[in-house]
Amino acid sequence: MFGNKQDVTPFGRRQFGERLEAQKRWPFLTSRDLDRISTERDLCAVICRNTGSEVVETAATVRTWMTEHFVRLGSPSTKEPVEPAPLQEDRQK
Repeated sequence: MFGNKQDVTPFGRRQFGERLEAQKRWPFLTSRDLDRISTERDLCAVICRNTGSEVVETAATVRTWMTEHFVRLGSPSTKEPVEPAPLQEDRQK
């Protein structure tokens, strides 16, 4: 979820850069935590373990952060659905 140092692609670098964003939001996250976190659920579990907060409130906070995370990464999952272009036949009508 947070990439690795060996991925030198532009996306890999942005993904690895998200470690800093996560650590700004949750300063207790270690590099080891970030290496092990691969899903939103994993992130919630680490936050709950470190803060003692409830899963429901943590999940809502993480969901908001993840939405911003995907926007920063330019993930296609956050883009609005695109209407298909009309077929050539439809344009002539």
